[in-house]
Amino acid sequence: MRLLRRILVTLAITSAVVFVGVEWIAPVALSYYGARKAPAVARVVPTELKDQTVSQASGSRLSYFGYEFEVPWNDLDEAQTKLYPKDKPTRVVLVFQSGLRLMITALPARELGNAETRENGVVVDLYSDEGGLELIFAEKNYKSSAGVTQPEINRIIQSMHKAI
Repeated sequence: MRLLRRILVTLAITSAVVFVGVEWIAPVALSYYGARKAPAVARVVPTELKDQTVSQASGSRLSYFGYEFEVPWNDLDEAQTKLYPKDKPTRVVLVFQSGLRLMITALPARELGNAETRENGVVVDLYSDEGGLELIFAEKNYKSSAGVTQPEINRIIQSMHKAI
């Protein structure tokens, strides 16, 4: 009888240790492992803009999807500018002769960057109660070695407003 009690106690303790290991310790260990293996982009957090100046370069005033804004460039290639989808456009791809492309997408209400951490472009999302916009600056073939600057982005964003 004593031997049976020891075996049962040993089984109960072993089962409890295995249960605690599987249910509590393993998930915590796996989360630490997963956090270390996450890509660098997953560690990007919002920060204050270091450069809040606005570009004063001569530019163009544009209007799409009920929004008006200025871009600090005068070399828009209208022939290459495309609206998507064709039937009821919500996205425009503006192509500039310098090689820069700017994609702007109008977002429905309540749906759903830092220029120094980009690889091939910058994505800027703007939200309000009336809707939102997404601006994508694609720099893959852009001829300016500095890329799109923060003052240029600031100018577009600060001049963006609903068209009357």
